Amino acid sequence: MSISEALITRAAEICSQINLLSALMDAQQKEQHRLVISFDVYCTLLDYTAYKNPALETEEDVIVAEQMIIVNDFLFETPRHNLEVKVDFFALPGVIDIE
Repeated sequence: MSISEALITRAAEICSQINLLSALMDAQQKEQHRLVISFDVYCTLLDYTAYKNPALETEEDVIVAEQMIIVNDFLFETPRHNLEVKVDFFALPGVIDIE
C-alpha cells in the first residue's frame, strides 16, 4: 500500500469514527461543540486535508500549507455539526472524543 493510499484509508477510518460518535451523541440528545483528538489523529487529518487540496502540486506545497493552518481555526464537519477541533497533546495515540 502506498503512502497516499494508507493516508486516505486512515483518514477515512477517523472520519467514520467521528461521524459515528457524533450520530450516537445525537441519538442521546447530547450537545456537541468540540472535537478533542490526540496529536497523531490531528496530524493525519491535517495531512489528508493538505493532500486533497488540488492546488497543492508538490510535497513542498503540502508542507507549506500545513504550516499555515492554525490549530485554533480547524473545524470538523459532521453531517449535523461543525465541531471546533482541540488537540490534546498529552492524550494517548488514537484518542477521539466529542464534548
